[in-house]
Amino acid sequence: MKIIKVEAQSKFLNEMQHFYHQVLGLELIETTASSFCVQIGSTALQFNHTEETLPSSYHFAINIPENQIDESLEFLQKAVTPIQADGQTIVHFEHWNAHSFYFFDPDGNILECIARHNLPNASNEKFSTSSYFNISEVGFPVRDVGAVVEKMKTELGEHPWQGQSDTFTAVGAEEGLIILVKEGRQWFMSDIIAAPLPVAIHIEDARGGSMITCSSLGEIKIFNSEVHTK
Repeated sequence: MKIIKVEAQSKFLNEMQHFYHQVLGLELIETTASSFCVQIGSTALQFNHTEETLPSSYHFAINIPENQIDESLEFLQKAVTPIQADGQTIVHFEHWNAHSFYFFDPDGNILECIARHNLPNASNEKFSTSSYFNISEVGFPVRDVGAVVEKMKTELGEHPWQGQSDTFTAVGAEEGLIILVKEGRQWFMSDIIAAPLPVAIHIEDARGGSMITCSSLGEIKIFNSEVHTK
């Protein structure tokens, strides 16, 4: 699975556009009175304006070169304050063979840079915004993780990666994962409680192109769609 575009919502478009474009230095590919869109490697990230106060926060992970976790942290520390837990900034996921660090955007969304050592994407180039490969994870809080896993198996041909549980299951592969978590679960590296949020995820999957949507009420829908890559 590859995540081609993510559409999320925010009440604070001006602050968010400034952060993603000016602070993080991401390419601004579209802006309107009610939305903006930036490019993160091969993935487009769009925020649409809402007047509603969202009940939780989004979570996105960005793939970086597997050998540049320290370089990426040094690069981003000039712009953001990484989240620390027990005095540690970089987290080692031994089971996933990966290292990550986390930070917040102005709306409280949890962003992650992740170096996945199983992927052959090491780089000798100096780390920059051009080093981001793609959004490789989107958090997807749901009421019934098992039911959504079965829906994704049947309608997308995508399967769990690294096991399955009733509270947390990653569906897809390391280039693109939908992180299914049970509503009410605490997001890692934060005190934020996960809740369904309005989001649309455009993917290239085992059967071609699809769009997965979730409403603030937790209603999940999957549609066939064309795949548009940068």
